[in-house]
Amino acid sequence: MAAQHALEALVDQMTLRDLADRGSRSVAEIVEWALKSGARKTTAEAAPRRSAAVSARSVDVRNASGRTAYDAAVFEILLGGSGPRSAQDVRRKAGGTPAQARAALNRLYESGKIGFEGRARATRYFTKN
Repeated sequence: MAAQHALEALVDQMTLRDLADRGSRSVAEIVEWALKSGARKTTAEAAPRRSAAVSARSVDVRNASGRTAYDAAVFEILLGGSGPRSAQDVRRKAGGTPAQARAALNRLYESGKIGFEGRARATRYFTKN
């Protein structure tokens, strides 16, 4: 399964010309094969996968002010809650990707504003009073 994901990631980065050259085929042959293969899929199989990153509410953390604003939003969510919260719960409310939420939580922890308990999925974050 991991090998399939790695192969898909590699192929996603290639152009149609790259695929044709590596497969010793013409671009027309690859297009024809793809159209025939796609015609056999059911509607459910042909539907594109939606990753968490695509479906998550967009957050811009590419600059310092964006990160500061996102960190403040995450902190407010932790302040407003009744007890410790999971990273997933924080992300649902603040938006962003799992990586963006983890980075914000790490920045807040390193600054001493929040603490955590537990490990892995059982980790819960809380504000320090």
